Amino acid sequence: MSRSESNHSDSAAWDRETADWYVARWGEHPLHSAVPELSQLADGEWVLDVGCGSGTVVRKIAARLSAGEVIGVDPTPRMVDLAREQSRTLQCPVPVRFLQAPAEQLPCPDQSFDLVLAINSLHHWQQLEAGLAEVRRVLKPGGRLVVIDDLWEEIQRHIDDLPVEPQEAEGAHWLSPQAVAGALAGAGFSCTAREYRAPEIAVSIITAQLQ
Repeated sequence: MSRSESNHSDSAAWDRETADWYVARWGEHPLHSAVPELSQLADGEWVLDVGCGSGTVVRKIAARLSAGEVIGVDPTPRMVDLAREQSRTLQCPVPVRFLQAPAEQLPCPDQSFDLVLAINSLHHWQQLEAGLAEVRRVLKPGGRLVVIDDLWEEIQRHIDDLPVEPQEAEGAHWLSPQAVAGALAGAGFSCTAREYRAPEIAVSIITAQLQ
């Protein structure tokens, strides 16, 4: 690792109560089980989940791999603790690790991942440009970033208890799928975008390849 695992504190971090509530309400959402397919996961890939929360997506990804490694990072200490606790009995052929860090300071070596995931987390990054620069740094040549975000307008019609209102999220800078694609293009990625809908799921999926 190029940077040591540390007790990094970041303004994006949630307090313990908020983290516990979020995990209890949204930690096992059906979207998480769909991520391996939505991200077109291939066996043997090294995967990084930025803003991993309690690690559900990390565990779903790891269960599909027979080789590779999966790392989850999150700026909230409580989230990392929950991810490690819930993964303690995980049995899979690949290494799984959780590290406390923000998107702008990924504790990972250069060119170490085939796939970087941002699942409903991009709008919480404190400095989008710096975060995307870090993603570029840790991606292998030809690697990809997959950004998956809820389509809030559709979800609001069906769910009253949203995890956070975009316009009220402290420190958040909510971006439309079009704005996300524009930011990725500005950071030097080549993007494709689509939408996916299933029971309890309505998301935009932007796949960004290193140019």
